[in-house]
Amino acid sequence: MRSPIGRCGTFSLFAAIVATGASNLAAQAPPRAADTATVTAARTLLATLVAARTTPEHGSVAAAHIVAERFRASGWPSADVEIVGATPTHQNVVVRWRATAPTAKPVLFMSHLDVVDAKREDWDSDPFVLREKDGYLYGRGVLDDKAAVAGWTEGLISLRREGWHPSRDIMLVLSADEETAANDGVNWLLRNRAPLFDVDFAINSDASGPQLQDGKVTEFSVDVAEKTTAVFDVSVVNPGGHSSRPRADNAIYTLARALLRIEGFVFPVQLRELQRAGLVRAAESAPQVVANALRAIQRDPDDSAAGRVLASVPHLNAILRTTCVTTQLAAGHAPNALPQRAVATVNCRILPGVAPETVTVVLRGVVGDTSVHVTMRPLQFPAAPATRMRDDVRALLERAVHASWGAHVRVHPTLSLGASDGSFTRARGIPTYTIWFTPLDPADMRAHGRDERILVKSFEESVTFARNVIREAAGPGAR
Repeated sequence: MRSPIGRCGTFSLFAAIVATGASNLAAQAPPRAADTATVTAARTLLATLVAARTTPEHGSVAAAHIVAERFRASGWPSADVEIVGATPTHQNVVVRWRATAPTAKPVLFMSHLDVVDAKREDWDSDPFVLREKDGYLYGRGVLDDKAAVAGWTEGLISLRREGWHPSRDIMLVLSADEETAANDGVNWLLRNRAPLFDVDFAINSDASGPQLQDGKVTEFSVDVAEKTTAVFDVSVVNPGGHSSRPRADNAIYTLARALLRIEGFVFPVQLRELQRAGLVRAAESAPQVVANALRAIQRDPDDSAAGRVLASVPHLNAILRTTCVTTQLAAGHAPNALPQRAVATVNCRILPGVAPETVTVVLRGVVGDTSVHVTMRPLQFPAAPATRMRDDVRALLERAVHASWGAHVRVHPTLSLGASDGSFTRARGIPTYTIWFTPLDPADMRAHGRDERILVKSFEESVTFARNVIREAAGPGAR
């Protein structure tokens, strides 16, 4: 198996800037909170973006034009604000903030414009109208990922308005298709606009980030690796027949037995350095029984008693092992006919370093029935090695985090349980660090769910953080 810890990349010129020029950066002007006008502008932009229904059916083109016009109206040359894409409805935004005399390769910031669909009848209010209630902002995409789009946009605009000049080019890519096939977003740009990605590193806003505990930010996690998402079709096909004459090889029953076997199968614990670090931190605040199990599993990954305890905690179980779960079913063609076909969708999240093809072999063995077919669909997101947490990137993130939430907040690398555009850039060898910068209580994570929301206070703080991290990544520019 390939190690999930990525190879060391070339130490860039920016590392030298961090090592020798941090005092110069601090001397010019300390980072500060975004002014009221910037926060207000971000809130207005967020409302407009939520109203732009960027679902797979509608595409991202409306939001792309909203953001592009915002940059042009703020003085960006038209040549540095592009709307490009594979189809008329799925359009990406590419913005460049040019340095007069670049001292290092550009830094790339990324977010996505598209959202998972939401139905009005499932929500307490219209999901495509930004609503404030009881200190929260509600709306589809407020967390995933339109708060980030608003933060990057207004952060860049506010710095330029103040006369800040970066010492390296700053690139912003807002992609069109992260939530679905991913073929029209960053993947398309990598294939068709490869020079855009000749960058030092990328910061992708789409996961992890500042975590709230008792209303305060206590830690800031940075995803440097992702589990690979693989989708499997588990199917049974037979001649069927009239429902008045049931037969022993009913396709639905055969499939159901196979799915129960998959449900009962537990992949082995596989621990690497990145996971171990996260488990150590989790043990610090976990209930005693869970903390004991976390320590035991690190001493012996085959400790079955500890494994059973941790399997009952979904996010810890997902960190420890590859997981597979049935998410969709389809069967039969008429109420009075035996099913000729039964198909289930099984979604697997595979640990870095594990080849997805090996999971196909495992699932076939678990099912143990040649009449049940297990086939893996083409991967939407590539399997990619982990990014090394570079010292210079950690330092700039720490400065931005500490300026936003205080020096007590720890910044540490983590493994993402989901999938993002960062997998495409990591697969191309670009050091990629994935974050959200909206403080969030993990117990109130509603991305992709009903009544998606973020705290108003968290959103306002996120605008400040976006501004701070852009400024730090831009290097010691001059006014």
